[in-house]
Amino acid sequence: MINLIIDISRYLMILLIALYTYLNFRFFSFPDEIRKRKICRRQNFAMFLIHLLAYLIIWLETEDEKMLVFYVAQVIFFFSYLFLYRLIYRNVSRLLVNNMCMLLTIGFIMLTRLSFDRAMKQFVIVAAAALVTFAIPFVIDRVWQLSKIPWIYGIGGILLLGIVCLAGTSSYGAQLSLEFGGYSFQPTEFVKIIYVFFIATMFYRSTSMKTVLIVTSVAALHVLILVASKDLGSASSSLWLIFSCSLWQRENGFIFWPGPEEGHWLPCLPISCSDM
Repeated sequence: MINLIIDISRYLMILLIALYTYLNFRFFSFPDEIRKRKICRRQNFAMFLIHLLAYLIIWLETEDEKMLVFYVAQVIFFFSYLFLYRLIYRNVSRLLVNNMCMLLTIGFIMLTRLSFDRAMKQFVIVAAAALVTFAIPFVIDRVWQLSKIPWIYGIGGILLLGIVCLAGTSSYGAQLSLEFGGYSFQPTEFVKIIYVFFIATMFYRSTSMKTVLIVTSVAALHVLILVASKDLGSASSSLWLIFSCSLWQRENGFIFWPGPEEGHWLPCLPISCSDM
């Protein structure tokens, strides 16, 4: 009987994921907000049902009561997150929030199957990150000086990368992360965001060629430290794409690079920093 329930649940999860994907595309076919909200509510129902079925399977296979407690904690978190996020960010895209929660749900399911302890650590990190995102609007509204400290962002990013290079944990030959109390994190991910802040504040002040050269030099220093840490992936891709944003032309929305012939320029597609 248990095997039958598990097999049926697995097929239901496949159908629900297909339905959720269909609703993603269906969302864009409705021009009015009322129907779009209905689509989002159906997505939420499918997401919570997938979550329930997955943890039902895990509990039936392990018979560990910790899985039930962990499941209830996640349900409370997702309900709270969906409600508070729409409350704090009034104009947020509900579809984007739904997809983010869906990916988090799948991540928790996969981690729980692999290691309950790691899944619990990841859950704590996600909950802490959610609290930080809730505080961002209040910080921006009250701390207007954030646009006047570009070098804090630039130097802070370099210091973080330097600490990883000197004292980071080695993984497959590369210095990637720092460990504190059993938790590890990759400062490179924070440096990407900090460097975007650096670019924004620098070009908020001036868009002259001198500013472009300064931003280029700081980007090069970031990349050199990453190369010294043997984190070639970030050095060759992520930070280079972020640096490309610094050449964004405010007037026409294009990035220009020297063309194959002298005196010519090739327009490239705009690069979104949020895709990093």
